[in-house]
Amino acid sequence: MGNREGTIPFKKALAEMDLTKVARPRQIITPNEGRSVLRRSPVKTLTPQERIMELERENKLLNEEITKLRRNLLIDEMTGLGNQRKYEQDTTGIFSKYIRELDDYKKGRGKKPKGIELVVIDGNNLKKINDTLGHGLGDIAIKRLGMAISNTIRTYDFAYRKGSGADEFVIILETDKVSSKTLIDRIKHKLNEINNTQNTSTEERKLRFNVTFAEGISRIDEVVSYKLAGYNPGLIEKRLFELAEKRMYSKKREMKGV
Repeated sequence: MGNREGTIPFKKALAEMDLTKVARPRQIITPNEGRSVLRRSPVKTLTPQERIMELERENKLLNEEITKLRRNLLIDEMTGLGNQRKYEQDTTGIFSKYIRELDDYKKGRGKKPKGIELVVIDGNNLKKINDTLGHGLGDIAIKRLGMAISNTIRTYDFAYRKGSGADEFVIILETDKVSSKTLIDRIKHKLNEINNTQNTSTEERKLRFNVTFAEGISRIDEVVSYKLAGYNPGLIEKRLFELAEKRMYSKKREMKGV
């Protein structure tokens, strides 16, 4: 097959081509250019000890990130208190310890365990605030109540926002004294301070947006018999919470004059 007019054989064209004048994308480099880059930026070879130290640093950072993620899984995002998962985890441990220590005490193998108080706190009129003023101010009310609790409890007390999207808070105290009433007074005082200092926006001043709450308290010796027959951590938690919640609702009716 003859050549078409104006064309030349491929091999001849390739031989005559001046490759030095062909433009190429800059992301493509020649072997010589690559060696030049490596000479300018030599790769440091780590000793075994240096490599071990580097791996240890990476492992530490990874463990810190895992710890942070696990902690976030147990914290209520809105208030910073423990969430429902944390509540269930802690109450299982607290009441298992109580049952074990009480059983040992009955058998003469240890001291009588400390008493336990469970406090249920519920914000007043939060549903009304959500329905009439909007969920934005309802969230503010929940945050204020959570702040008052977290700023008042002691380091060895336990506090939670119970349930998903719930308005109820729970505090657990391990104590032989009836100290929850004093704690409630302090939370009310702290909440009053927060109400006064945070009523700064025009909208909140106009609404006189003050958060209040009702509480109910139960003690473990009210729900656990000395015999301990048939008791388990879940049953103790259930009875303590139900009794405290019942008293909280009674307090709400009392505050409303019903």
